[in-house]
Amino acid sequence: MITLPLELDRDTKREIERHYEVLTESTGDGQVGCTPEQLERVVSVLLSHEVMWRCQLAHYALALHRVVQDCDSELSVQVRPAVLAALTYLCNTDDVTPDYTLGAGFLDDAHVMNKCLRIVRRHSPETYRQLLHTVEESC
Repeated sequence: MITLPLELDRDTKREIERHYEVLTESTGDGQVGCTPEQLERVVSVLLSHEVMWRCQLAHYALALHRVVQDCDSELSVQVRPAVLAALTYLCNTDDVTPDYTLGAGFLDDAHVMNKCLRIVRRHSPETYRQLLHTVEESC
């Protein structure tokens, strides 16, 4: 899980979660709503600041993207849409808290990633353990 530097207020969390739920429901076709190039740009921005939570967010996104792209991956019906929605949310620069907002731009994305990771942990514990290991080695 990503340790956020500050707590989001309840109303902001609700709004973020509403957006995430809508994305989760709309990813039934199995497509990631961002290109590898978009994801690479976001990851590059996240890693340009040497801050642990941003490093974790970047590496969880990369690891989850690899899991989704892996044809042999056996993600459950609950997990796959959650992962696709989290990646789509991350690539959307103009989300609940726009990514260009100084100091707080990616906090909503990290909150969504944590929600996604809880779903992965619940429905695919082995995948979750692999993700933790990958991120621990990277950050």
